[in-house]
Amino acid sequence: GGCRPIKSKGYSMLVLNAQYVITSTDLAEQSRYGDIQNIVLPAVPANIQACSSGTGYFYSANSPAQITAAVTSMFASAANNLARLTH
Repeated sequence: GGCRPIKSKGYSMLVLNAQYVITSTDLAEQSRYGDIQNIVLPAVPANIQACSSGTGYFYSANSPAQITAAVTSMFASAANNLARLTH
């Protein structure tokens, strides 16, 4: 996928899957939401997880509190791995 060129350069990819919520009102107002719900959304988790650098680099959130917790964890993880000595 689109993340491969970045990962191939040695960068780590942390990703967050924040679920897109479709309400019954959305479905009633526009049929395109049915296509998003039935076709697009089922493919998102696997594709976005494949973009991550592996276990511990993929986060999923379904609520504002979970999004906040995931982003906090992501920043902490990035800060812990930021400094590197290279030759």
